[in-house]
Amino acid sequence: TFDTSYDDAPDYTDLFDGDAQIELTSPYTSEAVTAAKAEVQSTRTAYSTAVENANKYIEDATKAKSDLDTLKSSIESVSGTDTSKWTEDQIKKYNEAVESYNTAVTKANEEVEAAEKAKVAYSEAKVNLQKVEDEYYDEIRKMAQSQTGFTPNSGNTTQTSPDNLGNMNGVSDPQNNEASDQSLIDQLFVNM
Repeated sequence: TFDTSYDDAPDYTDLFDGDAQIELTSPYTSEAVTAAKAEVQSTRTAYSTAVENANKYIEDATKAKSDLDTLKSSIESVSGTDTSKWTEDQIKKYNEAVESYNTAVTKANEEVEAAEKAKVAYSEAKVNLQKVEDEYYDEIRKMAQSQTGFTPNSGNTTQTSPDNLGNMNGVSDPQNNEASDQSLIDQLFVNM
């Protein structure tokens, strides 16, 4: 049931309501849109980097946990599960492994938090880009409407209807029969 706007036939009001001008305009001529797009690209790069860092530190924490479990299993296979029977050297190695694991988990958590913040910044930049583009298009639309006398939501094109256009860009209105078809074609090629 999806209805795409790309198969909608253009109608006469498109010439006056600003939609045609919007379709022919690149928003990237606007400094505000260009700056917003640069911000999106910058935050996307920062987000990708933050995710890569978070994944690296998560891998480090996973490896530290595996090393800790392996060390604990080897100590327990020799000295049992009662830690009071472990040697000084075994306790020292185990404590060092626990410290390495805790440090890796802390760093991984910090990097995951940084990645979440970068994700929020990236999302906000995308929303801002859309807002800035919409404002740009609204400005184009309003300018086109003011030039053509189009009133939004009313379909009023009385000031620029075909009967009132008269001579537009040197081309006479064919409805007024002021020029033949051949002279219209000639004038169009002159005005191009």
